Amino acid sequence: MRDLSHGNGIDIGLGTQFTINDRPDSLDRYYGDDLGYAFQFFLRMRPSLHAHGGHEHGEHVAGTQK
Repeated sequence: MRDLSHGNGIDIGLGTQFTINDRPDSLDRYYGDDLGYAFQFFLRMRPSLHAHGGHEHGEHVAGTQK
């Protein structure tokens, strides 16, 4: 996952996934004898957890004051 936009009210990210499904030979009669695989691209859009201009990570440590 690669974030394209973060902290502006909405986070947008682009990602990929590749999967290989290996199975016992005894299941070939149900699934065939080819190795199962999948490749996908996806776009994730979700509300930002922190507003723009808020505290940066590591700026505030619990139990201390600046």
